[in-house]
Amino acid sequence: MTATPPRGPAPLPWALLAAVVGGWLAVSWLVGVYMGVIRTTPGLPDVRTVRADLVAPHLAGVVAAVVATALWGRWRDVWREPRDVHPLWWLVPAVVLAGAAATTDVDALRVAPPGLVTVLAVGCLLAALDTELVLRGIALVALRDRWPEPAAALGTVLLSGAVEVLTGPGSPATRAVVGVATGVVLHVARRVGGGLAVPVVLHAAVDVALWSHAVGDQAGALPGTRVQVAGLAVVAVVAVVLARWGGMPRPPAGLRRRRS
Repeated sequence: MTATPPRGPAPLPWALLAAVVGGWLAVSWLVGVYMGVIRTTPGLPDVRTVRADLVAPHLAGVVAAVVATALWGRWRDVWREPRDVHPLWWLVPAVVLAGAAATTDVDALRVAPPGLVTVLAVGCLLAALDTELVLRGIALVALRDRWPEPAAALGTVLLSGAVEVLTGPGSPATRAVVGVATGVVLHVARRVGGGLAVPVVLHAAVDVALWSHAVGDQAGALPGTRVQVAGLAVVAVVAVVLARWGGMPRPPAGLRRRRS
C-alpha cells in the first residue's frame, strides 16, 4: 500500500484572521488611549511621549500577538521557515540596514533628553517585534495556507501599507509608501533569514532611523526624510522586478512539500 502523505493544517478562517488583526490593532489603540498623552508635535519630544506612543501600545500588541499565536498552535511556522532563496538576496536587507545607519540623525540623538535614546531603541524594537509577529508571521502563514506565494506576499504588503496609514505619523501618501515599501523588503528579509529574526532587526533599525529626525528639540518635524522614503521605495521596486528571476515567487521548499 502507498502511504498517504500528511495533509497540511486547515486554513485559518477569514473571519478569525480578521479578528486577530483587528483585535491586535484595537489592543494597541486602547493602551495608547489609556496612556493619555495629548500629542502636540508629530515627533517624540521626551521620554514620557515615547513610552506612551511606542513602548506601551506595542508591548500590549506583542502580548496579544503571542497569545494569538499560542492559541493557534503554529508557533514554529510563524517564527521559522526553510531558507532556499539565492544568498544574493541578502543584499536587500544589507542595503536597507546600511541606508538606515547612514541616514540616522546621530546629532539629534546625541543631544536628545536623557534616557530618550534608550527608550526609543526599546520602543522601536517592540514595534518591530509586534508588527512582524502579526504581518510577516500570523498573516503570512495564514495566507500561505490558502494562496500561492506571490499572492500571500502581496497580501502582507498591502496589510503593511494599511497598518502604516492607520497608525503612522506623516501624510497618508508618505505612510502608504513607507508601509508598502517596508512590506516588500521585510518579506524578502524573512525569506533570506529563514524566519522573523532578520525582519525584526531590520524593521527596528529603519524605525530608529526614521524617528531620529523627530526627537527632542526636533520633535516638530515629521519622522523620516525624503531620501529615506525614496530609498525604501527604490529598493522595494528593484526587489519586485528581480523577484521572478531570483526564485522569490516560489514558496520555501519545505512548505511546498507540506502542501503537496
